[in-house]
Amino acid sequence: MVSLFILKGLSLSGAEKYLFEAGYVEGATIQKNSLEYDFILIYVYVLNDQDGKIVDQVGYAEHCLIDEDGEPDAFKVEWIRL
Repeated sequence: MVSLFILKGLSLSGAEKYLFEAGYVEGATIQKNSLEYDFILIYVYVLNDQDGKIVDQVGYAEHCLIDEDGEPDAFKVEWIRL
């Protein structure tokens, strides 16, 4: 299992490289409704054991607001454990 503290100290591309080197694979992206933001996008990374069972899941969460052009704008980003 990777440390969220380490992920938070890396750029997104550096964090993804670190996750892939640790054996994580990209999972399905999750979109959630939010009371505080327009929606939250969570990019999921999954670590499986040799039998294919999930050992760990972390996510890069973008808390998005819709800007004046109708495009999503990531207002807040964070690494979370799922």
